[in-house]
Amino acid sequence: GGGGGGGGGGKAAKNRRGGVRVPVPVHDRKAGGGGGGLPAEGVATSPTRRNITRSLLASQSTRSPGVNSRRRAVCRHECLVKRLELDTELLGHDGCVNTVRWNATGTRIVTGSDDTKLHIYDPYLGKLLHAFPTGHTGNIFNAIFLHRSGDAKIASCAADGEVRLLDCVTSIVSKIAGHRGMAHKVANAIDEPSLIFSCSEDGTIRQTDIRRPYPVGTSNLVKVETDEGVVELKSMAMHPINSYALAVAARDEHTRVFDRRMTRQNAPVAIYTPSEYEDGIGDLNPFYGSTGVAYSWDGRELLSTYHNGKIYLFQTHHAQRSREISVPIGSLDAKMVPESPHEEAKARARANWRNALARAESARSGSTDASPGDKRSLTHWKATWWRQRARDKSLKAAALSNRERERERAKAKGREEGAEDPKHRFSSSSSSSSKPKRHKEAGGGGDAKDARNGRVDVEDALSSPQEDEEEATYELRESRQYTGHLNMRTVKEVNFYGPRSDHVISGSDDGRIFIWRKSDGKLVQLLKGDQDVVNVVQSSPDGDVLATSGIEHTVKIWRPLGDLPNELEDAEEVMASNQRAMERGMPMLPADVFQMLLSRLRAAGNDEI
Repeated sequence: GGGGGGGGGGKAAKNRRGGVRVPVPVHDRKAGGGGGGLPAEGVATSPTRRNITRSLLASQSTRSPGVNSRRRAVCRHECLVKRLELDTELLGHDGCVNTVRWNATGTRIVTGSDDTKLHIYDPYLGKLLHAFPTGHTGNIFNAIFLHRSGDAKIASCAADGEVRLLDCVTSIVSKIAGHRGMAHKVANAIDEPSLIFSCSEDGTIRQTDIRRPYPVGTSNLVKVETDEGVVELKSMAMHPINSYALAVAARDEHTRVFDRRMTRQNAPVAIYTPSEYEDGIGDLNPFYGSTGVAYSWDGRELLSTYHNGKIYLFQTHHAQRSREISVPIGSLDAKMVPESPHEEAKARARANWRNALARAESARSGSTDASPGDKRSLTHWKATWWRQRARDKSLKAAALSNRERERERAKAKGREEGAEDPKHRFSSSSSSSSKPKRHKEAGGGGDAKDARNGRVDVEDALSSPQEDEEEATYELRESRQYTGHLNMRTVKEVNFYGPRSDHVISGSDDGRIFIWRKSDGKLVQLLKGDQDVVNVVQSSPDGDVLATSGIEHTVKIWRPLGDLPNELEDAEEVMASNQRAMERGMPMLPADVFQMLLSRLRAAGNDEI
């Protein structure tokens, strides 16, 4: 575009934020003196909204050294959060917008609506770039840009149960997967961009390889079932680092995480349950359950929002497993050595070997503390180490033979209790695979407690690590709750907000956007985002811009443009009103049915819903 420097009437003025060149909205350019682009360097300008925002963004990008730099970074971002204001409304859809997703660079967003079309916008210019028909026969619930596609391919899913792939270059849309129920979410593996995952109300997660034609390239990955039957799946999130982990929100009390390498038995590797649902939902409304899940930027935390008006923060099982390590690698402290005779002897031999090496090194360097016997001691401890290694092999062989003898003895006697006795837990392969090994976050079983205390059974140490990994299921409880919003009527998302997931954000049935500080659950921002319900909240990759949508036919773009922070004067009244609405009870309709009803009423022009 034209000249965008200090003056002139350039229409392509740009600024640099977070290393990405993005266009500056029109009203921001007007704040400069010459009526065109950014003011020339060294020219005095009046204290406008644009200058305040630029200074805040510049301070956010600066990382101060020191032990408190992390805290300062959080405070800087919170200053921006408190100054969020409506910047642009994106027009063009003829139905409520059910999905908004950013591309990897934060320069484009894709939206899907009840009008079964996909739109691509430039959120900074507020311009509709492309509109594509998809061939869906139901409301589009989710759409994403595929990784490593140059924003040229988009996957979408809809109420018709179909998953479709759009090629933006050729405008060709192809069906790649199908479900027996409404399909709510799609995900794409960043390290395997040809794989697309989708979840549906038929209780299944399907994996689709787009390199193979439909239906050859699609298969069932997981089917979630309980004693009551199939569990409807409402949302799904992929771990940002470990793409094998898939978190799933379902219409029951649990939030599950599956490892797509270990799905033969449909067993999750972790189950997250709010403490108030430990005994199940009971006599509560049957439509209670989770509607959205989201991972933090590093995957160590997981958010899940429920229809009871609460959002729960969980520490992921990856973080829990790292805390279960009891003996630091390379530790020579005798108190930290495992108590098993086999492990104790091995650790003692290694410690003696390292001490001998240290003494030999001192002798070679000419230290006065060295003695003529140091080199002989090195040879002595080397021989001791090899003898201990041979003894370890004999212990292993003896343990294996003992297991064989116990198995034969159990078969001869024909007693079932032999397989349940802890002494014979290796005597039956079916008993070890029929019931998963569980780890409690607090007050767990004896196995997890012994592992943390360093007590390792010889047979446990000799068991196959792959078998233990496949059987392990972690049951975890929440570490914090976030309340004040209303989640009863529709399927809502929940998300972290900020470059390091410092805040929690959600929509609400009262048409507002709630933003809490993650560390203490304090409400820091409250915005009016829709006349009816806000369902979608998505932050840009750099955490500076927020995109939201709901029952209205527009997408709203929020940026930190305020001169002063929002004081939240009516926050207490709003939260009290939402609490009273929650106590009155939720509608006896599924959330997705209620959402479609609201959108139909909105399309008919009825403002009194």
